[in-house]
Amino acid sequence: MFSLIVTLIAIALVAALALASLYYGSEGLARGASQARAVELIGTGAQIAAALQLQDADAVARDGAPQNAFSGLPTQPYLVSAPAGWTAQCGPVLCQASVALDLKGAGACAEVNRKAGFGEAAQASVEQQARSVFFCAEELDAQGAVTGHVFNYLYRRAAS
Repeated sequence: MFSLIVTLIAIALVAALALASLYYGSEGLARGASQARAVELIGTGAQIAAALQLQDADAVARDGAPQNAFSGLPTQPYLVSAPAGWTAQCGPVLCQASVALDLKGAGACAEVNRKAGFGEAAQASVEQQARSVFFCAEELDAQGAVTGHVFNYLYRRAAS
């Protein structure tokens, strides 16, 4: 009988600790998940960035100039398969690859932008910034309410 009581108390304590860790530790778990998502986006963006740059370099080597405007992600041999949800548009000067995100709330892009290494004013004057830039932006409706988030990779193409 004593063993049964001790076992029940031990089970109750383990259950209480599990509930407490879920209640008090969920913020840390959510923060870890958002950091992991940010790293995943930046990694995928870097792969697309490399594929776009290789495609441009091959076009310059083959034709003497990069392709004019085109849309769509590079395919074989630049990418084995296109990442789900990503789109790309390239003009004569600037390429943009982007993916819609399922982030919640205003300021949800902050973690992605922090991991990418810059602050709030990321989109301003991209043409004058470094050769490529990653950033997360909030999509707003006419009233200024956040309707969604988009992760972007912008690449300034080499002058031909």
